[in-house]
Formats: sequence, C-alpha cells, structure tokens
Amino acid sequence: MFNNAGIVGAKGPIDQTPADEWRITTDILINGVFYGVKHAAAVMKQQRSGSIINMSSVAGVMGGLAPHAYTTAKHAVIGLTTSASAELCQHNVRVNAIAPFSMATPMVADAHLQDHHATDEVAKTLAANSPLPGRAGTALDVANAALWLGSDESGYTSGLTLTTDAGVTTGSIVRRPNYDDYVPMQKEAGNRGV
Repeated sequence: MFNNAGIVGAKGPIDQTPADEWRITTDILINGVFYGVKHAAAVMKQQRSGSIINMSSVAGVMGGLAPHAYTTAKHAVIGLTTSASAELCQHNVRVNAIAPFSMATPMVADAHLQDHHATDEVAKTLAANSPLPGRAGTALDVANAALWLGSDESGYTSGLTLTTDAGVTTGSIVRRPNYDDYVPMQKEAGNRGV
C-alpha cells in the first residue's frame, strides 16, 4: 500500500499562515497517511503480511527546505512510519517511508515556476542545482524506490526512511524556501486556495 496523495499546501511566513490553510494542509498530509496506514494495517494484520509505504519528503528529515505546514506534516509522516513499523512488525507487516527532494513533476513545476505544465523547464533548473551534476530527480526515481520497498527484495527492511535526494540531506546543497511573501495555499498542480 503506497500513501502517495499530497499537496504543497499553506505557504508563506509563519506569522501570516492562515489557520484554515494550516488545517487543510495537515489534514491531507498527516491524517490522510494515518487513515491509509490504519486501514491497510487492518487487512495486512489478518493476512500476516504486507508492505506499507508512506510518502514523506526531505523536508521531513531536515528543516528549511519547504513551507512550515508541509515540513511539519512530513516530519509527522516519518514519526508515524517508525511508530507503526514498531507495532506492525510482529504481524509481518513492514512500514517504510520515501523522502524525495524536488522532483521534475507538475506539482514541483507549479511550486517553482507557477506553471504545472513547465516540467521540462523545472527539470533543467533542478538539474542545474543538483548535487549530481546535470541530473534532476524524476517521478521514476521515486517509483523505483517504492517498487523496491514494496517487493520481497526489501523483505527485511522496516522503519526506514529512504531518501531519493541526490545527497541533499548530507548537506550537499543549501536552498531555503521563500518565506517572505504570502501566497494562497497550493493544492494539486494548477489549483490554489481553499
């Protein structure tokens, strides 16, 4: 089971973040994962096997990379992953997380360039700033991580947060989000506001 639904959500300085945007963002990014794990666990415990994969982010591993609500939620996803892993291992159910950096996707293109169709342009920007010269991360990189975590090849792996970040979490790149200006929350690519 792969908990992969998400949004960027509330953006801007912490003292200007609207409470309703904070609640919507954390509801989707935290509660959505909780309910996914809860209902998958109920089935997997009975069958005595399973793999649950939660989408986090490098923003859940370190601060200063993304908006506050997103960062908070992605830290919570990692906490839930390790907590559920500790509980469900006795039922032969594995729980892991994937923590990507910015990938060349419509959501990232919208967040960086305000155009969810600009995936080629955002890929060029990401590649130019990547710790791996000329290499942007792609959805396929995340899919391959999910395939491995969902397969028997990772059968002795549980409680892991697997980064797909070209080494960003090692300190290979420093980039801070723009906290200066308030903008309406971002949902899926091309859709903003409450």
